[in-house]
Formats: sequence, structure tokens, C-alpha cells
Amino acid sequence: MELNQLFLSIMLMSITTVFVILAVWLLMVMRDVKDIIVKTNSILTDAQSVTSSIRAPLSSASEFLIGLKNGLQFVNQILDQFPKTKKRVPAKN
Repeated sequence: MELNQLFLSIMLMSITTVFVILAVWLLMVMRDVKDIIVKTNSILTDAQSVTSSIRAPLSSASEFLIGLKNGLQFVNQILDQFPKTKKRVPAKN
């Protein structure tokens, strides 16, 4: 075997080894990214359940306040139908 062939064979084995190591490293990184995505999805699911549990009481309170406002407007419209009377101030002696 010539020296050039030996050198090229050693270089080819070295490059192949580096590519195999890089592929294994890339697979490990991809597995870690998958774990991060799964954990993030879990966190977002928990956040969604928390916001939905907060949203329900706030929606009820909002509906209550809107109903109260509409009721007060209705009462004011009824009171506007009656003539306004001035209060009599007692005379001072």
C-alpha cells in the first residue's frame, strides 16, 4: 500500500468518525429539544386551565355589573317620567 493511499484511508476514517460523533450529538440535541417542547406544552396547558378558571368568575362579575348598570338606567328612565318637585326650604324667623 502506498503512503498516499494510507494517508487518504486514515483521513477518510477520521472524517467518518467525526461525522458519526456529530450525528450522535445532533440526535441527543434533538431529543433534548423534544423534551423542552413537551414541558413547554405542559406549562401552556396548565396556564390555559388557570386562565379559564379565572375567566369564569370575571365573566360572571362583568355580567352582574352590566345588569346593574342597565337596571339603574331603567330606573332613571322611569324617574325621568315624573315631574321634578322643588324641595321647600323652611323660612327663617
